[in-house]
Parts: sequence; C-alpha cells; structure tokens
Amino acid sequence: MKAMTMNKAMNGLRQLILTGGAILVGGLLLTAQAQTTGSGQTATGRANRAGQTPNTGKVGAMLMPAMDRMLEQMKAAPKTGNPDRDYATLVKIHHQAVLELAQQGMQKSKNTGLVSLVKDQAAQKESELAQINKLLPQLASTPANLGFSQELSQKLQAITMNTQNDMNGTLTGDFDKDFLQAMIQHNQDDVDLAQTYLKYAQDSALRTEAEQIRANSQKAIDLLKQQIR
Repeated sequence: MKAMTMNKAMNGLRQLILTGGAILVGGLLLTAQAQTTGSGQTATGRANRAGQTPNTGKVGAMLMPAMDRMLEQMKAAPKTGNPDRDYATLVKIHHQAVLELAQQGMQKSKNTGLVSLVKDQAAQKESELAQINKLLPQLASTPANLGFSQELSQKLQAITMNTQNDMNGTLTGDFDKDFLQAMIQHNQDDVDLAQTYLKYAQDSALRTEAEQIRANSQKAIDLLKQQIR
C-alpha cells in the first residue's frame, strides 16, 4: 500500500516537472521571437517596418552618417548663452556637415545641373566657413542671454526633428531627389539659425557675416528648388 502511494507521488512529481519544463521552454521561445522581431531584425526588416523599401534604406545609409554626426556635434557643443560664440560654433558644425553632404552628392548624383549648382554652393559654404573660423577666436565674452538661449534651444530641436523627418520619413529611394531635399533643408536651417542669431547679435563683423549667410542660403534654396522635377 505504501509502495503504491509512493509510486503515485513519484509519477505526479515527474508530471509536474515535465509540465513546468514545457512552460519554461515555451516562454524562452516566445522571448526569442520577441527579440528577433525587435532589435534582432535585419536592416531591411527595420526599413520595411518603418515604411521604407530597401532602396530608400540604401539612400538613407549614404546620406544619414553626415547628418547624424552633425546632430550629435550640435547637441554636444557647449552652449554659453553668448549669442556670438554659440552661433559661430553651431554654424561651423553645420557648414562642415553641408560640405560633407555636398561632396557625397557631387560624387553620386547623375544630374549634371544639380552637381554644377552644388559645386558652386559648396565653394560659397567653404568661404563662409573660413570667415567663421577667422572670427570665432576674436569674439568677446559677454553675459549669457536667456532669451537667445531659449530661442536657440527651440531652433536646435526643430533642426533635429526636420532632419530626422527628411531622412526617415520622406525618402523616395531616388538619390538625386533625396539629396536635393537634404540640401534644401540644410540651407533652410542656415536661414533659420541666422535669423535667430541676428535678433541678439553683438559682434558687428559676425552680424554682417550672418546676414550674408542668410542671403546666400535663401538664394541657394531658390536655385535648388528649380531642380525639382
């Protein structure tokens, strides 16, 4: 009688172990599936989930690195509240990214008219960058301006959002079209940054340069839009 009771108990224990093991294995499989459909996806899978095709993902992979570096550097740049220093620092970073993007576009674009236009605009950006580099060490230290700091912060958030939207939401997969849109947005960012700065400008030479950058960038936008087909 005791032996039968013992056998029943052992059988019950084995069944409990088997049931628990099956639950554990099932749970592990579900976890693995969740990880695969999440961070374990391929780049193509992520692109498709985001509404992109492999072709738009390919164009994004060509254009995004320079944009990502620009956003990271602009975010990390010290913000002193000094309108002159902060503007000059951010324009320097922004122009460097535009030049990198322009160089890439000139190498890969099949639109000869666009390439010629961007070549001229890149030369202009290089001239502006050289002037910014010349002025930056000469800028005087002034007390922080809270109004400028707040407007600049809002402007940087808008630049980040616009750049990410352009690269992640509006890519067509056509390199020329996507490159053209990126160049238009970059020039618009230059216009917006200059307009924000000019409300608070202290240094007369930098003010003049910012006015020139704004005018040049607006003209660049108008010319680039003529290339839209």
